[in-house]
This record gives sequence, C-alpha cells and structure tokens, in this order.
Amino acid sequence: MAGAVALGVATLVAVVFAPSIQFGFISYDDTWFLSGNPRIWEGLTLENLRYAFTTREMGYPKPLTILSWMLDATVYGEGARGLHASNVIFHAAGAAALFAALRAATGAVWLSALAAALWALHPLRVESVAWLAQRKDVLSALFGFLGLWAYARYGRFGGPGRFGLVVLALIASLLCKPPLVTLPVLLLLWDWWPLGRLPAAPPGTAPRRRIRALLGEKALLMLPAAGYAAWMWALRDNGGAADPFGERLANALVSVPRYLARMVWFGELAIPYADRVWSLPQIAGAALVVGGLLAGAVAGRRRMPAAATGVVWFLLALGPTLGIIPLAGNYSMADRYTHWPSIGLAWAVAFSLPVGMLAGRPARRGFAVALAGIVVVALSGYAVGQLGYWQNSVTLFRHTLAVGEHSPTAYLALAHGYRRLDHPARAEAVLQRAMERFPRHGRVHAALAHLQLIQGRPQTAARLARRAAELDPDHGYAHAVAGIALYESGAREAARPYLERALELDPAQPGANVYRGRLYAARGDWEKAIPLFRRALEAHPDYAKAQLDLARAYHRIGRDDAARRLVERVLRFHPVHERARRLRRALDRDAPPTRPATRPR
Repeated sequence: MAGAVALGVATLVAVVFAPSIQFGFISYDDTWFLSGNPRIWEGLTLENLRYAFTTREMGYPKPLTILSWMLDATVYGEGARGLHASNVIFHAAGAAALFAALRAATGAVWLSALAAALWALHPLRVESVAWLAQRKDVLSALFGFLGLWAYARYGRFGGPGRFGLVVLALIASLLCKPPLVTLPVLLLLWDWWPLGRLPAAPPGTAPRRRIRALLGEKALLMLPAAGYAAWMWALRDNGGAADPFGERLANALVSVPRYLARMVWFGELAIPYADRVWSLPQIAGAALVVGGLLAGAVAGRRRMPAAATGVVWFLLALGPTLGIIPLAGNYSMADRYTHWPSIGLAWAVAFSLPVGMLAGRPARRGFAVALAGIVVVALSGYAVGQLGYWQNSVTLFRHTLAVGEHSPTAYLALAHGYRRLDHPARAEAVLQRAMERFPRHGRVHAALAHLQLIQGRPQTAARLARRAAELDPDHGYAHAVAGIALYESGAREAARPYLERALELDPAQPGANVYRGRLYAARGDWEKAIPLFRRALEAHPDYAKAQLDLARAYHRIGRDDAARRLVERVLRFHPVHERARRLRRALDRDAPPTRPATRPR
C-alpha cells in the first residue's frame, strides 16, 4: 500500500505543477545561468564536466545542478520546455521521497502522505519549481529526503551501509545547493522524534554513552558539510558590499514571522521582496515571536513532540538563508528559502493536529479526513493560481509590483520581459518609473541607456550610461553601454576609456570586446582586434555583430574561407541581414577567378 500512496502523492504533485512545462525563461537569473550560457546548451561533455566543478560564474558551487541542466540540453535540446518538465519530475519525486522518509521513521502511512502533500503543494513551493534557475532547490531537496529515508532506516536497523547512504545523500544534496549544511544538527531532532533514539538507551548501555555515540555519528556527517562550507566560502560572491551586521540581524528576526505569515496568507507572494528598514517595535515583536516559538517547542516537547521538533527544525534550517552571514548578496527574504525548512512545519501540522480526531469516534475520523482533503485541495488551487504568474517575465514582475514589492530588480526584469516581447515603449515606461523611484540606482540608468541605444538614440544613451557609470563605478555593463553609445554617436576617442574599464571589470563582456576591437580595426591593427572579436563570440556564440566583425577582419588579412563560414552562419539564422549580405558580396567579388574545367584528353 505504501508504494501506491507514494505514487499517488507524486502524481497529484505532478498534475498541479504540470502547467509550468509550457512556460519560458524568466529575466532574472535564467538568462545568466541558462538561456544565455552556451556551456549549458553544449550538453554533457568532458570539458563541461570540469566546468561544472570549477566555475566561479554561478556563485556558490552547484555542480550536480549544472550537470542536470546539461543533461536536459542533451536529451531535450534547446528551449525551456524540457527543463521545466524535469523540474516538475524532480519535485514530484521529492514529495514521494519525503513520504517514504516519514513513513520509514514513523510507520504512519496516511499522516506521512498528508505531511508530504502539505509541503509539496504549498504555494511557497511554486518559486522553486517554476523558476528554472532554482532547479537547485528541487534537486537538493530530493537528495535530502533520500538521506532522511536512509537515516530512518539506519535509526531503526543500524548498519554501516545505511549510514553510508546518508553520507552520500548529504554530499549529493550539497553539490546541488548548500541548505543541508545543517543536516547533522537537524538529525539530532529526528533522534528525539520520530526515531526515539535519545530518551532510551539500549540494554547494557549508559544513556550518556549513547548520547556520545549519537554525537559521534553527527561528527562524521559534519566532515562533508564543513568541507562544502569551506568550498562555498572560497567561491563566495557577495554581490557588492554586505549590509551592516545590525541590519542583517534585524532582517533575520523580522523574516521569521513574515515567513510564517506567508504559510497561511498567499495573496502577496512575490519575487523579489523589496528591502525594508525595520523599526525597533517591529524588531522587538519579531524577537518575541521567535522566542515564543522556541519556548513553546521546549514546553511541548513531551506532549506534542512532532510539533516541537517541526518548529525547531524550521528555525534551524532557515538559519543559513537569513543573511546573517552574507554569502550571496543581500536579500531580505525569498519564498525559495522555505523549500527545505518548511518540511518541519508540514509534519508538525500533519502529526499533531489530527491526532485527537483520528483516535476518536468514526464521525471525528471522517471529519479529520474531510478537513485534510479540503486543505490539500485548497493548497493545490492556490498553487495553480500562483503558478499562473510565472508564465513569463511580464506576468511575474507585474504581479510583484502590483503587490507592492517595489525593487530595482523587479523593474529591470519587467522591462527586460517587455523587450523580449518586442514592446520597447512599454519597457521604456517601466524604466522611467524605476528612475523616478530610484534616481541614484546606476543599473536602472544603464538599462534605460541600453534601450535608448537599440532604438537609435546614441546621444541620449551616452548621457544616461555615463551617469550610470558615475553612480555605479564597478558595474562593467554601465561602462560598456557608455562606451558603445559614445562610439555610435561618433565620439570614438571618448568611448575608449569606458570600453577599457568595462573589460577590466568583466573581460568577457561581449559588447565591450566588439567595440574595443572596432577601435583597433579602425587603425588597421587586426592582430589586436581579432582576439577581442573571438572573446566576444566565446561569451556569446550567436552574437551577429561579433561574427561579422570577425569575418571582416579575416577578409582583410586574407582568410576568406574562415570569413565566409562566419557570414554563412549569420545568414542561416538571419537570411535578410543586410550587413552579412554585403560582406558576402564583397567576398564573392574579391574571390580569385576559378579556372575553367578542361576536358581530359
């Protein structure tokens, strides 16, 4: 029966999240990690295997996540559909694995199924499943649940093989995303409930010795967790200066009740949540909430052990994502951060609230089952509704702004979404609103400058981009746009320092490489221009400007065969590209005459 229940849970989860298979990429990390990353679309190769374990381009290490994206590219080809399908499959499998872990630990089939369904169908899961860049959440959780299942089996029956599976699952989860660095500590909660390994000692074993043995197990698990933490720290990218410690601590305290509110109120889920400054009464109130949760868990640890361990699990597992230690930029909070911690709240509800009803008369049991069914159906409905906002960047970030989460990132992503839908006027209106709200935000100025540039207004673009570079002097993109705009407006010498600064900050920046190469080409210095064009193509293989500039350079130095290959590649995707057609005519005109064929005698 347990197998059928697991299949039922997985099927329900897959059906609820299946609409996301039709969605596309989102203009927030998807472009950077996936759609604009040529490495992913090359698929699984030995070179890309090395890249997955050594790259510093994607923040903290996540090699198994990167390899899973590459495997999808190998199997499905380019596009978002296959990636979305895999996300749904991994999430459904994770729900089944969570059910299996809870059932192995407690022996309860239906309560374990309810806990897995409450967790998997909650609207807070939508961000991790529908956002392709967050494949790391669903994959990390899947391995984490397999580790919990192995630990439950080990706790019941022992055996080094089962413990080895726990270690392997922990390592695999960490190679997807780091939330499980706290797993060794969290498993001590499972030793209390549901495994019951802490209170009682086996015959002939002193309780103190038993506790030392349990701590020794966790010390072994700390080795891979500590190793990964060191690796992550070495590759950390703070995304700029971290907020002061006091602000980070205040945000961490206030985030806990905000997350709890979103567990029951789904009308204002958004991405990203805007940064806020919290008052002392708000911080004090949040501290009281956190303290009350901990005090309630301690007081109820014997009467309601499932609820007590679930609440403490939630708080401990949430800790690494609260931003007290800055590892990946400054984020106030995010729905995806609840992906792993909230399983504690799911089992706290499933194993605590219905107990009295299930132990009572048939009428009470019927009411409990009906209530559980209503809750699962309601969560499914809300999840489907939340999923609808993720169809594309426009629907998603319009919703974010509509619920009052005004951040530069939301405006930038919405404008990018309009650009992808070929609505430049709407994109410009969004960026103008962003400039009014954030007049000193350099990246907003840079995005508006880029939009002006592609609409043929280089003078306006140059003014905005130079201002962007002043506001954000370490933003390579702003310097690149300023240099390109100045070049296009005819001020080529004024463009040079901006392009050079852009390449200092980001040597792979495609536009800066192309236009710096054009400055060398204007002097006939092909030896310096060609490597820059090549570097632009390494970062952006389909960049037509770089392909044609490199083709022209090859033509000038007599490498017409290489030039023709690049021109034909552009024309294959852009058959009416006027510059490519002119260059092909020039290659045909300058080609040496072919000797007429002679009839053999």
